[in-house]
Amino acid sequence: MREKTLYILADDLYRMGNSSSSRLANVRRSDINTREIGETDFIVADNNGVSVFTKEGLDECPLTGWVWELKAGTILPAGLTIVKRGSKGHHMIVPAENMPLTKYISLLESVAMFCEKQYMKRA
Repeated sequence: MREKTLYILADDLYRMGNSSSSRLANVRRSDINTREIGETDFIVADNNGVSVFTKEGLDECPLTGWVWELKAGTILPAGLTIVKRGSKGHHMIVPAENMPLTKYISLLESVAMFCEKQYMKRA
């Protein structure tokens, strides 16, 4: 049996969404790699996933829209992990192992329940 690791967010993290949702489970196909096995799409665990930002990273990124917050101390469910990516303060919530894409989206939806709408970020 595989050991499962739970990740606890050390910092508040932010996601750009819309007025009604953090869109955390909105996985863009261009941001991930998938493989079809049988009739099922699997997401490849290659450190690609959905973007989130630290406060500093959010302030520096050019994105605008509704800001949603994931509080420090939030526990990511087994199957998800967080990695630092690219620019300062940019992170991604990624699959810890290859899994069906539908499972990854379901795990993200379970995290999205903890997102709280904060404010409208403008250019």
